[in-house]
Amino acid sequence: MDNKIYFTNIVKLIKPYMKHIVSVSLLLFVTMVLNLFLPIVQKKIIDDAIMKRNIRLLMYLIFLTCFLCILIALVSYICSIIQLHINFNLNERLQLQAIEHAFRLKYKYIQDQGIFKICKDADICIENICQLTDGTIFSLILQIFQFVGIIVSLLIINWKLTLLGFLILPCRAMISTFISKKMGQYSDENIRNHQKLHKWEDDAFTSVYDIKLWNIYSKKTCEYKKLLRNRNKNVEKMERLNSLDQLLGMALNNISYNFIYFVAALLIWKENITLGGLLVFTTYFNYLLEPINLFSTLSIMLADVKPSIENWTDFMELEEEGSASKGAIIDNLERPLCIEFENISYSYGKRMIFENVNLSFNEGENIAIVGENGSGKTTFINLLLAFLKPDTGTIKLNGKDVFSIDIDSYREVFGVVMQNPTLFDASILDNLSLFGKNVLPQNITGLPLLDFINKLQEKSQSRVGNKSGYLSGGEKQKIAFMRTIFAKKKILILDEPTSNYDKNSEEIFNSILLDKNNSAISIVITHNPEIIEKMDRVICIKDQGIKIYNKTADYFSECVYN
Repeated sequence: MDNKIYFTNIVKLIKPYMKHIVSVSLLLFVTMVLNLFLPIVQKKIIDDAIMKRNIRLLMYLIFLTCFLCILIALVSYICSIIQLHINFNLNERLQLQAIEHAFRLKYKYIQDQGIFKICKDADICIENICQLTDGTIFSLILQIFQFVGIIVSLLIINWKLTLLGFLILPCRAMISTFISKKMGQYSDENIRNHQKLHKWEDDAFTSVYDIKLWNIYSKKTCEYKKLLRNRNKNVEKMERLNSLDQLLGMALNNISYNFIYFVAALLIWKENITLGGLLVFTTYFNYLLEPINLFSTLSIMLADVKPSIENWTDFMELEEEGSASKGAIIDNLERPLCIEFENISYSYGKRMIFENVNLSFNEGENIAIVGENGSGKTTFINLLLAFLKPDTGTIKLNGKDVFSIDIDSYREVFGVVMQNPTLFDASILDNLSLFGKNVLPQNITGLPLLDFINKLQEKSQSRVGNKSGYLSGGEKQKIAFMRTIFAKKKILILDEPTSNYDKNSEEIFNSILLDKNNSAISIVITHNPEIIEKMDRVICIKDQGIKIYNKTADYFSECVYN
């Protein structure tokens, strides 16, 4: 990313806060004016009040100095309040953008990287980007304004010493340039180390059950230790550079002070500067080095921020679902419903999953999908739900390409229950209603599949726990299925929905599934013969294609009985 694009992206990030920034700039200009008078007043305290024993003038000037200091502090405090508002607002805005963008990313990114890693990488970027509006940057801007006012005052007190102080700047500049360049390299490496760490964490946290099951704690801990060491070594190098920059700056300041004292002595002996002028000058001498100190801090900070802005830009440019076109919004679907696969082919890398598949799902049908593990049943469902886009061919809903339809509107047509469904860590009631989105019947615990709720201490207000840990597998599947029924979707997709049901629950499930009032089309992935025999058609997925049995008896006679 070249500097022009880099600073353009910075402007885009802080553009919403321009009014606040202008207000702060005006307030900082006030501090500059106030700081213009402060050294001059302090010089008069020494030369005109203390040296001449003028008690009235001394009290007046001390009062004036205190008033100026209080006023400067008050203005600075107001600036800090505005700065905090900008910083927290920017952080919140970027966090919301990141999570919303991550949720809407194309499914292939989530498959490749994992949603946890994607979000954690974005968090690191946001943390670094928000340095642009944290206390450091505003403190630097404040110091710049203070610097301008005080330098003008020092020039008035003695321009020779002031210019002498500026001769030291090239040395400090060379040190800062070297350190900021190295800091940029380490910062880039730091982000890469964090990305590797997040990828490991995503995999480890997802696989914690297997880590326990196979007793590979030490193996995974060693992997983590190696990643942590690589990250910490790089961070340590960055901290060393910061310390070196500060120590070299302090050493240069001390050497400069001694040099200034020597020259100032010569000027006092020649009566080119007063004692008060010297004391004030040495008090504010650090401000002569402030441009380089500011440049050093700012350059180091920008070197740290630049890779994060590049990564943030790359992250925000990842394609979202339906981002290629807005798509038509479905309000009222024309009946009868029909979904068609026309010459669909799909592959994972070089592995072909489907090749030239043609089939249709028509209103009023209950369809079973069968196939061996790994045959492509889940891929088939993900294509149907537009999580995946076929390599070739078209999927149509009532004659319209599904990728020309608004993705949110399209998915509102479907109610889905996966084999291992996901429930939110909330109450059973919230899960059934999807936090108020579904309208529930008055007595949900009176429904056969939900009567187990009556046995729970808090009934429908009972929490399901993290990863549904407070429920059995069957209870979780029942809640997920009934949630879908309450949602009143036109097309049901059920993936092994009764794998944890008892016999009685399976019978209740079948009666609900076959009720034509619950959906227009039902698609069930199952190996259960009792469910299959109640279906209208059977689609068997195998050998990169499909075979359609228009009668379930044909499927049983060919694939089961033989």
